[in-house]
Amino acid sequence: MSNKTVEYYVNLPHKITLKKWTDEEESYYVVQIPELPGCMSDGETIKEALKNIIDAKTGWIEACIDIGREIPIPQNSIPIIENLGEYTEEEIEDGRKACIELKNIMSRFYEKHKDVTFLSDKRKK
Repeated sequence: MSNKTVEYYVNLPHKITLKKWTDEEESYYVVQIPELPGCMSDGETIKEALKNIIDAKTGWIEACIDIGREIPIPQNSIPIIENLGEYTEEEIEDGRKACIELKNIMSRFYEKHKDVTFLSDKRKK
């Protein structure tokens, strides 16, 4: 595994997919980074969804570095955001489950490394 930093990987131009979901009560946006399996988030607005995917990407990368998993390098050289239309109800449920799972993984990760300052911690201040 490379000795590159979390910040290095977070700043790579991984492709982001964006889908709008509308149910009887509300609309929201689901985003994911296909090159980073399971790296997903959502938001009530496009701006919020994109902010949330950066936080998810940071956590995904931190977890990979912690367990020694290789982090895929993007296939493109510039950032790409692709609008894919609407998710099916099943896809949204799968995405929600993946987000909950990632949140649980990251909670355990942060608990284990309480004394370390992560890039994602700096963004929240």
